[in-house]
Amino acid sequence: MIAPDDLAFQLVDSFASAPASPRTEAAPWRAAPPAPLGPAVEVGQEPDPGAPRLDLAATLQTRRANRVWSPEPLPAPLLADIIGEGVEADVEEWPDEQPYTPLEITVVAFRVTGLAPAVHHFDGLTRTARPVMELPPPEQRRSLTLQAEFGDAPAIVSVAVDLRTAEARDGGHGYRTLLTRTGAAVHTMWLAGVSHGLTGSAFAGFIPAAVRTPLRTDGTSRQQVFALALGYPPAAPPGGESAAP
Repeated sequence: MIAPDDLAFQLVDSFASAPASPRTEAAPWRAAPPAPLGPAVEVGQEPDPGAPRLDLAATLQTRRANRVWSPEPLPAPLLADIIGEGVEADVEEWPDEQPYTPLEITVVAFRVTGLAPAVHHFDGLTRTARPVMELPPPEQRRSLTLQAEFGDAPAIVSVAVDLRTAEARDGGHGYRTLLTRTGAAVHTMWLAGVSHGLTGSAFAGFIPAAVRTPLRTDGTSRQQVFALALGYPPAAPPGGESAAP
């Protein structure tokens, strides 16, 4: 009988001696995007006229992960600018990946002035939004996310990726690259939101079963991997408790 540790060493040795998988430029098949419910609309690119933006040092000092929001809606141009910063940073840092695995941005607009209450496919470079899914009834909106309280945010920004193309081009490293890219993009959006006086939290995103059919996230050709809930902070935290760092 082979001892378990010997078997493990043999398995590691077999992987180490296996020939490298051939690198391809793109997968032979790409998933179709979610079907639109209406035409795309330009969100607007005018700067937000609100309070002055915090610098990076102040932003880092004041950032907190928070899951409680004011009922006040977010202005769509501000949300567009925040998302755009994350998308533009991804394009700048990973230009070679863009033709094959661009990040797909979905915005769940619960309370966004200038966007119809719906789930939108969002283009961060052109600042256009296209509705692709109706919102569930209010009593069921918390069913979209694993942590129900994120369903109370004015807006949820979710990032989806094309796993099949990434695997075909780079194997397992392609998936790791996508996780790095989505994490960096969402973190950039979060810091941009904090610098504009918003609050929120990054989290895992939608429950897969809730969006598998309408957003065509089958877990291989398209998968929602990271998300950000954003909104204005409440006037005072419930019970006087401070938000967790």
